[in-house]
Amino acid sequence: ARKYLLSAGLVTVLLGLASFGLGTGYGTTSIVAIQAAAETGIAPAGLGWSAVALILAAVVASALFPLSGWLTEAMEAPTPFSALLHAGIVNAGGVLCLIFADVLLLVPGALALLAMIGGASALIGALVMLT
Repeated sequence: ARKYLLSAGLVTVLLGLASFGLGTGYGTTSIVAIQAAAETGIAPAGLGWSAVALILAAVVASALFPLSGWLTEAMEAPTPFSALLHAGIVNAGGVLCLIFADVLLLVPGALALLAMIGGASALIGALVMLT
């Protein structure tokens, strides 16, 4: 529970930083308005830091490598709690990346970073499965 609370707190801080950066950069906190501006190619100053905060929030929420330690311990919890964590929290990272995909496309290397982290997580998961 302690590891999960630390992870959830970190996600909250990272999302707060990303929200602040996107809100000040685009002049609005409306997700629809930010998406529309990003679709047109508007990339305000400081967008890179906001994108990194979004990516890190997604990585922590999804329990990807190297921040996956809390997930294995949470799976030992009673079934309703374990199911809630898995369905409600772990999937949130992917949804976050999909919602802000247009923003991430404006930052060079953002999708490459996501691909490297996801690939490393898949490789390590496959190796752990073999043991």
